[in-house]
Amino acid sequence: ELDHTVFAKTTLYNRGKHNLNNAYIGTWTDMDLGNYLDDFVGCNVPLNLSYTYNGDTEDEGAAGYGFNPPAQGLVYLNGTMDKFVYYNNDFTVTGNPQSANGYYNYLRGIWQDNVPITFGGDGHGSGTGSTTNFCDYMFPGATDLNFTTPWSEVIAGNTPADRRFLMTNGPFDLDTNTSYTLEYAFVFAWDSTSANGGSVPLLFNYTQNIQDFYDGILSMPCSNINAINNVSNLSKGRLVKIIDVL
Repeated sequence: ELDHTVFAKTTLYNRGKHNLNNAYIGTWTDMDLGNYLDDFVGCNVPLNLSYTYNGDTEDEGAAGYGFNPPAQGLVYLNGTMDKFVYYNNDFTVTGNPQSANGYYNYLRGIWQDNVPITFGGDGHGSGTGSTTNFCDYMFPGATDLNFTTPWSEVIAGNTPADRRFLMTNGPFDLDTNTSYTLEYAFVFAWDSTSANGGSVPLLFNYTQNIQDFYDGILSMPCSNINAINNVSNLSKGRLVKIIDVL
């Protein structure tokens, strides 16, 4: 999992003259997994994880992964995923944001027409399994403990397509001359033979290990903790990278 993870850090500064109340920081993602036209998205609430996976058994096309395709995730490491919103790549009320209010609404889990996200179906009160119950997370499977009924793109009967989503952390207050830092990771998991039950369960396992690694509690047995593990030839010398896992 460490070989298939990219760690990132974003720091938001308020250099203005006014304190900000009810601020959110969000991560917008258009993962385009292989063939970008047949993707689904989802989230795992306890893991603070959002992810993209293939909407059918084969990721077709020249850019596709073929059968048993992978899953790509984004996990918040030092904060919670407070909202997870999927929206369409179009210009409807459930599509691309087009105004400051639209951007802020998506950060808060509200559609562009000021309707809060509702559990089930398309999240806007329509589709298979739709309800009028407000929720914070779209397509959480069975991981949203506020609901007893699972909800995924498969359950909703969606057609795989070009997916994009936004996961957010907040609200919080950001006073002038202060900052807010979010640390996160992009985790890739590919169960190419389906030996581990599929790429999404493998991604969940990888993500938990990455969180444990970040928290310093991942058990990593090593026979030589100070081995040279990478030597690169450069134009003006050699770069030797040594990592002490302790």
